Amino acid sequence: MELIFELLFQIVVETGGEAFFRAVGAPFEKRPSSFALGMGYALFGAGAGWLSVWVLPQAFIQNPDMRLLYVAVSPLVLGAIMVAIRRWRIAEPATSDIAYFCASALFGLCFAGARHLSIY
Repeated sequence: MELIFELLFQIVVETGGEAFFRAVGAPFEKRPSSFALGMGYALFGAGAGWLSVWVLPQAFIQNPDMRLLYVAVSPLVLGAIMVAIRRWRIAEPATSDIAYFCASALFGLCFAGARHLSIY
């Protein structure tokens, strides 16, 4: 149950991050580079992870082994979920699915890693 709450919280934050990047970046670039997309998501993920500690200072997952497993697995799950949402919403995406998956997974890794390092 703890794992589900942590994953849902991260999905909500990442979806909000995607909306933020669309709103800010859309007027400037039609086709963002994969590197810029990845770096932007990594920075936002780390910042959101550290900020989330203020909102939720206690970890949902108490077992240390499960926390490390979550840091390793959640980026892959989030990347796959974000690509699925993107395919559902956008007919012709500007970037490839693999670049978007990597950027979303990088967001998840930085979010979970920053949270893990901040709380423990």
